[in-house]
Formats: sequence, structure tokens, C-alpha cells
Amino acid sequence: MKKKLVLVVAVILIAVTACALLVGCVPNRPDRFVGTWLKSNHKGAVVEISGVRNEVGIDGKKMSLYIENFMNFIIEEKSSKVNIYTGMYKPISKEWAWTAVTIEKTEADKDNNKQTIDSIFNDNADIKKLVEDLQTAFSENFTEKDGWWTANADTKDVVGYKVEGNELLTRIGEVQSPLKLMLNYKITIPAEAKEALK
Repeated sequence: MKKKLVLVVAVILIAVTACALLVGCVPNRPDRFVGTWLKSNHKGAVVEISGVRNEVGIDGKKMSLYIENFMNFIIEEKSSKVNIYTGMYKPISKEWAWTAVTIEKTEADKDNNKQTIDSIFNDNADIKKLVEDLQTAFSENFTEKDGWWTANADTKDVVGYKVEGNELLTRIGEVQSPLKLMLNYKITIPAEAKEALK
């Protein structure tokens, strides 16, 4: 009987650990989320402008810049070399046309698209403001209701944040903001892009 109990407890602990690893330890409070996001090497940011999804992300040694139905730019670091994949969307055929090159890392650092990705994560004023707001006395300045953490302010345009899955959602009043931050971001290089490198 004792052995069965030990076995059941062990199975439960393994299951809980596996679930935690699958979720990737995403914090459920906005201030903790942005703290983890800042340090992560697997993160992304999404902004929807006029219904067009713009997405940037880092996934370990890969970086991407994606503009829906227009461009998909992926950088993949391989020691001192870098593979650069550029996909351009063809609206008539509704297909992506890929080109790919391998260059030295020093040359890749000069690329405009790579500089854009770097600047979004390092110099983006909106993201910096969001992080600063959430890191400053969060518990005192925000109240939680229905999963949304709303700033304690007497205005209808009050800002709110919510962690949903791997994403941090934002809103102003009752209107959801076009900006989202993501953790556990994954970048997949399409087979057609890899084929273009050969």
C-alpha cells in the first residue's frame, strides 16, 4: 500500500513538472510577465495596424520580422555565419517567394531589417513605457478584476493589462490595444525558405 502511494505521488509530481515545462513558466501577473519577457531569449511583440499583423520575435539564435501578406524576414545565426531568409508575398498567386543567403555575422549586423528588430526590442518607446508602468509599485497601482489588472485612476481611458496564455494583452478603457507581448515565441523556417538556401 505504501509503495502504491509513493508511486501515485511520484506520478503526480512528474505530471505537474511536465505541465510547468510545457507552459514555460509564464507568470500570471502583468508585472512579473514583463520582467520575464525582458530577460527572455524567446519573446515576441505584435502590433495590428489597420487590420495588418506586424510581428517581431526572437527564438534563441533566430530573429524574425513579419508583416502579414507582405514580408517574412528571418535571421538564423550559425556561429560566425548567418542565414538570412526573405519571403515576399505574391498577392496574385497567394504564395510566398523566398530568397536566402549565408553571410558573415558582421555583415548581417548592418542589415536594415536586423537593425529594425533590434530597435523594436531595445529602443521601442511604447514597450519601454509599458514595462516601466508595470514594474513600478504594481500591487499599489493596479486592481485585478476578471483577469484584467486595471490602473487605479478616475478616468474612463484607464489602462489595463491581462496575461492570457503566453500573451500580455493591453487595453485603454474597454478598447483592446493593438500591442501584445508574447513569451515562449517560436520561429519556424519554412521548407521553401530552406530550399532557397541550397
